[in-house]
Amino acid sequence: MACFKNTKYKNPGFILLTCLICFMLTSCVTERRFSFEVLTPASLPIASSIQNISLINHGLKAKGDSAGSYYSFINKIAYDSVPIDTMLTYSCLYGLLDIIEQSNRFNVVSGPLHTPTFNNQKLPSILPFDTLQSLSGNPLTHAAIVLEGVETFDAFDYSNSLDGSYFTNLDILVQSKWRIYALDTREVILRQTRIDTISWYSAGASWDKANENIPDRYVALEQAASEAGSVFGKLITPSYRKVNRIWFVTDNPSMQKAADYVQKGDWTSAASIWNGLATAHKNNLASLAAFNMALTCELKGELELAIYWIERSCELKLSEKNQLYKTKLQERVAQLNVLEAQLKIQNN
Repeated sequence: MACFKNTKYKNPGFILLTCLICFMLTSCVTERRFSFEVLTPASLPIASSIQNISLINHGLKAKGDSAGSYYSFINKIAYDSVPIDTMLTYSCLYGLLDIIEQSNRFNVVSGPLHTPTFNNQKLPSILPFDTLQSLSGNPLTHAAIVLEGVETFDAFDYSNSLDGSYFTNLDILVQSKWRIYALDTREVILRQTRIDTISWYSAGASWDKANENIPDRYVALEQAASEAGSVFGKLITPSYRKVNRIWFVTDNPSMQKAADYVQKGDWTSAASIWNGLATAHKNNLASLAAFNMALTCELKGELELAIYWIERSCELKLSEKNQLYKTKLQERVAQLNVLEAQLKIQNN
C-alpha cells in the first residue's frame, strides 16, 4: 500500500480528482497527414542549350525474332513467344513523354519514331548522327533521346495462411537502355541502362479474391514499361513528386474550427485562425499554430514565408518535428534555385 507522508494528500479520492483536473487542462494534440506534389529538379540535367528534342524507338526486334520473354509462374520458368517488344518499347517512350510534357523543359518536335530495318537487319546500336537528323525531320532539333531496348522478366507467386487466406504478388523487372545524342555537337551526352522493379500485391479469402487486384499479365507489362519510362524522364527533366507533410489539431475550439476549414479545403480561412493563435500567445498551442502556418505557406509556394513561420514555431517550443520540417523547407528552397536554372524561370 502506498504511504503518503503529507497528511494533506492522504485522501486517495483527492489525488484522483487532482489528476483528472490536470488531464482536463492538458491540451490533446492530434497529428494529421497531408500529401501533395511539388516540382523537383532533374538529377541528370541536360545542358540548357538543348531544348528541341526528338524521341526515337531503336528497340524494336528485327524481323524473324520471336521477341518473346521469360517469366516465372509459381516458381516455374516459362517462355512467352508472343511478340511484345513493340508494346514494351512504345509504352516506355510514352511514359517518358508524359513526364516531359508535364515539366515544359523540352519541346518534343518529333516522335516517338522508330528506326527502320533494311533486309531484315537493324541499324547498328550506335546510330549515325546523319541518320538521327534525318529521322527527326526537323533541322532545329538539338538532341535525340533514343530508346535502345526494353527487356522484362515477370514473376507471379502466392502463399496462404492457416486461416485459409490467400496472398498473391506479381513482380516485373524492366531493363531499359537509353542514349541521348546532341545533334549540334555530334556527341553522345548520356547513356544509361536501368533496371526498375514494379510490384502488385493482393489478398483475399479465396483464390479469385486474391487475384482481383493483380492485373492481366499483358496489362501489367504495359504499365511496368510505362513506369520505367517515367522514372527515366524524372532523371533528365524536372518532375512532380509527392511529398508527405503533417499538421496539428488540438482540442482548443479555435484549432477545431481551423481543422473544419481544412476538411473543406479552405486553407485560407484556417490560416487566419492559426495566424491569430501563433501571434497572440507564447505557448505550445502557438507553436503548433505556427507550424500549421508554415505548411499553408508551402502549399501556396511561398517558401521563404514558410521558413519564417517554422522558425517561429521553433522559437515558441522547439521539437524534433518542427526542426525536421525546417530542414525540409530549406532543402526545397535550395531545389527552387536549381529549378530556376534548369527551367530558365525569370523572377518577377
